Amino acid sequence: MPLPTFPHLTSAKRTAMLALPERDGPLRIVIDTDTANEIDDQFALAWAFLSRDRFEIEGVYAEPYSFGIYRDDLIETRRRLDAGESMPTELAPLVGWVRGLAADGVHPSEVPFVQPADGMEESYQEILHVDRLMETGLADRCFRGSPGYLHAPDEPLDSPAVRHLIERALADDDRPLYVVAIGATTNLASALMLAPE
Repeated sequence: MPLPTFPHLTSAKRTAMLALPERDGPLRIVIDTDTANEIDDQFALAWAFLSRDRFEIEGVYAEPYSFGIYRDDLIETRRRLDAGESMPTELAPLVGWVRGLAADGVHPSEVPFVQPADGMEESYQEILHVDRLMETGLADRCFRGSPGYLHAPDEPLDSPAVRHLIERALADDDRPLYVVAIGATTNLASALMLAPE
């Protein structure tokens, strides 16, 4: 797939689109979230669900997530700590994590990391769980997103969330669609690649 060509926006148009919206009814939004990753997304989702006077929620999309990218660095940090070697700057933020694991008798190689596709599915199920608990009735607007991360800028990952985002962005509505992105932006990037208009 060739790299997409995006429409040109003048500085004035871009500034207008990024301006704080006028409050004339609820804002059209979609929420793109890795809800099962950390508790902050559940709070954000619950707040949005309780703010229906401010937001017209057109979709909620599950994102992939995984901390597996840290596995090798965690193992190397543990090795350096055990050997009494100096710690490179890039590994220093992991020292507390490794020491916490060690205090629990766990070596970093023993930590089971969720894979991105599993993280997306867990997030999707968590979105539905929050919807059920809050009785918001939005389950029909919740969609599974990309099962992984982008490998290249010309290789979008298609998914129900990506297709729904494209549909909502191109809907015949004069109001802008605001995308609330609170995690990896794989779904958003894929939608832009598939429908740059």
